[in-house]
Amino acid sequence: MKKQYLIGSLVVVLAFAGCAHRQDIQSDKVFYTQVGLYHHHGKVAPSNALAGSFVPVNTQVKLLSTVDGNKVDEINLQVVKTGTSITIQLRQDVTGVTLDEARKRMFGEQPVNTAQFGQSVEEAIQTGRIIKGMPKQAVLMAVGYPPGHRTPTLVGDEWSYWFNRYDRKLIRFVGGKVEQVKD
Repeated sequence: MKKQYLIGSLVVVLAFAGCAHRQDIQSDKVFYTQVGLYHHHGKVAPSNALAGSFVPVNTQVKLLSTVDGNKVDEINLQVVKTGTSITIQLRQDVTGVTLDEARKRMFGEQPVNTAQFGQSVEEAIQTGRIIKGMPKQAVLMAVGYPPGHRTPTLVGDEWSYWFNRYDRKLIRFVGGKVEQVKD
């Protein structure tokens, strides 16, 4: 009997060890997106694919919850103006950052200054496009961070973004500004 109890307890412990940890954020606090987000039916893929519906930088959002999963972490949010719910899926082996680091670089208490780059770059940022002459910081604001497994450092002169499962864009920088966007 004691042996069965011990085995049963072990099964329960192992079952819960594999479960994700969800943290609800009990706040009506509004945050601003610090980067543009592309989502497909309410999901932002771990690779940050540049396809689907677009939520521009400085969009007001409410963070609803975070899920610290076994393989895939999530940030769940709601766009204030439209009520759209979005789940950002994160895999540390793809993004190169932890759930908390991703949350801090994607959302802030204040909007970012897109006007500092001039009108044409500001328009590209607001529409999620990468254009020649755009500084690295503006690219991040426009389309977010490139996947860390293909672009391990932002210091380099080539960043790789996925457009979909099969196609990617290679962004080449010269002097810290976009020189070429290669499909």
